[in-house]
Amino acid sequence: MKEKMPTGVEMNGKQLRIVFMLHGQRCREPLPGIVAVNKASIAYADNKRRTILTEIKEGRFDYAAHFPESPRATMFSGTGGHSTKRTVQEGIDRWLEVQRALRASSTVANYASKSKHVGAKFGKRRIVDISKSDIELFQAHLLKQSLSPKTVNDIFTVVRGVWADAFGDGILKLRISVNVTERFANT
Repeated sequence: MKEKMPTGVEMNGKQLRIVFMLHGQRCREPLPGIVAVNKASIAYADNKRRTILTEIKEGRFDYAAHFPESPRATMFSGTGGHSTKRTVQEGIDRWLEVQRALRASSTVANYASKSKHVGAKFGKRRIVDISKSDIELFQAHLLKQSLSPKTVNDIFTVVRGVWADAFGDGILKLRISVNVTERFANT
């Protein structure tokens, strides 16, 4: 018995896939994890496609969230393309450039001084490759170096600025919020 497929749901060999248009391009994506093609799995595929179409229409579709293994994920997700290659040092340089236009020279000098800690630890690594736990371990390492919580928090002003820029530019999906002063206020 062959099930009638809803619009945009098709068989690709023994696997279900959905078809949708994004930015004028036809996208065909297989649905992993479906063991058997039956009424339930076809209904799932149809619902997933409808969800995706709604998200596209509302401007909130994230390709990588739906299809993380797809080669198109980096192309369409806003977390892909050349910007994912931004290193931490490049992020620091960009952030400091903005700060030079917005802040007093003494403030920028302080930020530049504190940014050396961040650059020494993560400088050549891509921003997207650094996990939240990497940043928390960096914070702990700084505190073990006998730096004051205020100094560490100043260093993390740079970290928050670089990661906020990366988030704003669509390189990252989650913002980092680490405030050393708050964390150690009760100690």
